[in-house]
Amino acid sequence: MPEPTVEEFAADAAAWLEANGTPKTGGDGVEPGWGEGEFSVSVFHALTFDEEQQLLDDLRDWSLR
Repeated sequence: MPEPTVEEFAADAAAWLEANGTPKTGGDGVEPGWGEGEFSVSVFHALTFDEEQQLLDDLRDWSLR
């Protein structure tokens, strides 16, 4: 099978994100498009125990789809 072009890869990635991802909203309530807006790479989050447990549960459920 031949390697996809960059354009084909980008289209496949965008389709996958649309089907599986949830875009974050900006601070002003406006939803940025994929690849736009602020990109946070923070490692630590100021979450309560319950918030962190919910995040971990959501990530586990998402990864088992």
